Amino acid sequence: MIRALLTTRHPLLAKEITVGHIDLSNDETSTEILSNHDVQVYRRAKGKPEAELFRTGRLENFNRGEFSYYDMLHQALNALAEDGYSEASQLRPVVKVTVSVIPSGTGTPRLQGFIQIERQKGGSNTAARFKIDLFATDDRDSNFKVFRSGQLRDFDTTQNGYFDLLQACLNACVKDGFFRRSQSTHAART
Repeated sequence: MIRALLTTRHPLLAKEITVGHIDLSNDETSTEILSNHDVQVYRRAKGKPEAELFRTGRLENFNRGEFSYYDMLHQALNALAEDGYSEASQLRPVVKVTVSVIPSGTGTPRLQGFIQIERQKGGSNTAARFKIDLFATDDRDSNFKVFRSGQLRDFDTTQNGYFDLLQACLNACVKDGFFRRSQSTHAART
């Protein structure tokens, strides 16, 4: 299972709070290259201690041999978006999304990367600007490093919430896939 946890910093409490998470679970109907996943989106309502199931759906025929967990998260958000996530709330200026893999049977998350989304000065609530940095582990030294950066402009924070922001940021950064593996690299791994 892959879990993307959305957190932000509460300005008054001066602590990190969870605003929601996304779970992507392989449904075991996959082929060697294509996988199918159940997707669950949870969000925490104001005043509630725990996140509640908000939306469910499926991501089918994901090419796991060629794309990464960032691509999987991006495709899952787009597949479930419909008319947006319509959970408008006052967005905090910094959002962090951690992406973890939870191996079957262990229940212990293994951090794979994270996304830092930070609101930039200027703009307005109906045309906000955000800076996006995507981090992944560098195979050479196992430290997290920025592998992709981008900007999101003209995002309406009065009509959109955290999941809309994450989806828009990934759309702004995706280009041709976050990590594209050559077929020879995939063949060598299998």
